[in-house]
Amino acid sequence: MEPTNPTTAPAEAAAAAPAAAAPENAAAAPQTEESGFWGWWGGVKQTVAPKLTQVATVLDEVGSSVKNNVTQLVSEAKTEIDKVIASETIQTVKTEVSQFGSKVAKGAGEVVDDIKDFIFDEADTKVFGVTVGRAAHGYDIPIVLQVLLARLEDEAPKTAGLFDEAKLTELDRENIDRCKAAFNRGMAVDLSGMDANCVSILFLAFFKELPEPVIGRAVDLSKLTSEVDSLARAALLKQILQQHVPTVNYNVLRVLMTFLKSLHSAETITGWNVTKSSDLFGPSVVAGYGDATTQFIVRSMIVNCDEYFPETFVLPEEPALPTEPVAAPAASSN
Repeated sequence: MEPTNPTTAPAEAAAAAPAAAAPENAAAAPQTEESGFWGWWGGVKQTVAPKLTQVATVLDEVGSSVKNNVTQLVSEAKTEIDKVIASETIQTVKTEVSQFGSKVAKGAGEVVDDIKDFIFDEADTKVFGVTVGRAAHGYDIPIVLQVLLARLEDEAPKTAGLFDEAKLTELDRENIDRCKAAFNRGMAVDLSGMDANCVSILFLAFFKELPEPVIGRAVDLSKLTSEVDSLARAALLKQILQQHVPTVNYNVLRVLMTFLKSLHSAETITGWNVTKSSDLFGPSVVAGYGDATTQFIVRSMIVNCDEYFPETFVLPEEPALPTEPVAAPAASSN
């Protein structure tokens, strides 16, 4: 209902009243706030305010009910999901998927490494960080070992403290890294400015960085772990080496064990013995059969070097290589 115009309502009321109610010439009574707009507005507030309060109360009740119902539904759904996840079947699937994912990731990493080897310039000449077979690049033995052994064969048995990285200066480390980079590019490297310890660190680095041990994982050595008799184990190892190890790997084992044996023969000078050789080179020679078996294999190959590797083996002549363009390494300060 539309409100009455407050400026006209009193006049209309006066016209409708009996004539005797007021003198003919009497003035109209003055209007007060209560009888005007504010009176009307007060009535509106008294009527509407309770309604608004009731609406607000209803909305609060509805909102609270909806919230409680949604919370209950979420809680029940979470409980059911937890039950499914905890079930044995789902756990088995999760485990298998996780293991498969790990295998895929590892395989993908190996593929990426292979691709990188073929993409980069040094892929066809790299000798550090690749398998023995790849490091040989078609030769009987990796050229890098020929170069390093030519430098070490005479001097190493007369030198104490070989393979000692703690003795390296910052300049020594820079020179070693530069030599490795040059070897990986197929360049000739002048080692005359390096002392025997630095050259021995380069020699050791070749073996430490092999992605697979010299006696590859494809060679089955499990029978060595079950054989009790020491003589029978030694004979079995000889048979495995001569019949199942690839030719290049066999040649690398031969020159390595011959070199280590020369250090042991001069133990009073070098301070080197079979145990040290086993500890330092063992993980690069064989892996996956435990420390005891690894020590037995390395020790046996050193002690029985002439028997295990009977054929006369002469290091082939080094092929002509381009000269490394950078300056020769500076002499060590040690």
